[in-house]
Amino acid sequence: MLEVMDDKPLLNIGAFAIATGLSTVALRHYSEIELFRPVRVDPDTGYRQYAADQIEDARLICGLRAVNLPLDEIRTLLAGHRARVRAALDNHRERLLVQSREIAQ
Repeated sequence: MLEVMDDKPLLNIGAFAIATGLSTVALRHYSEIELFRPVRVDPDTGYRQYAADQIEDARLICGLRAVNLPLDEIRTLLAGHRARVRAALDNHRERLLVQSREIAQ
């Protein structure tokens, strides 16, 4: 079911998960740790609903988690430092290369 909030359609957690590539478990976890929250949580049922304009950020989270970027770094990037995404990925790549060399030795 699609509800509307402020003339914007809301997606339930399942539909939002499909649209973003994040699992419902991940979305619940990100809400609990206050990394990424739904626009509405029903106080009686706990059902989470997301706005379509949240999809871009959720997809960014999905992509950054796919390369194992730490959640604290993702939190920083989402908090208004999106221009630093490329730099964060470069730094993460360097960390991974160092780890790889250490493992190889």
